[in-house]
Amino acid sequence: MRREDGYSLIELVVTIIFIGVVFPGLIGFFTYVMDDSVRSEAISQAIALAQQQMEEIIADKNEITRGLSYVKSPGQYGTIVVGLHTCSVSVNDTLIGNVAAVQVMITITNPLLNEDFNLRQLFTEYTAY
Repeated sequence: MRREDGYSLIELVVTIIFIGVVFPGLIGFFTYVMDDSVRSEAISQAIALAQQQMEEIIADKNEITRGLSYVKSPGQYGTIVVGLHTCSVSVNDTLIGNVAAVQVMITITNPLLNEDFNLRQLFTEYTAY
């Protein structure tokens, strides 16, 4: 008897079926991982943009020549577009108990995010004695 090297027809059919079943699942998994990675990066960029904008507003509030009245000026902070991110700022007067305050809300929108990202900060004006 002669020994033949190679694969039998059954081994080839089993291998083809195995690849046909496993490969679509792997492609779906890698697609999900890539989408999740892109979404995570968009969230990180939204957080960084919102923090940067809030730091500028805090600096304006703490600036001696500007202060809280500068922050409350209508239209003071316009819409900023960075890549796919759109950053908008809203400033509203509010009351906390009997204390007048200003609520600053920064909203970041991006088509890659499922929902808007919001960052809120309350400011009060007080004088240290």
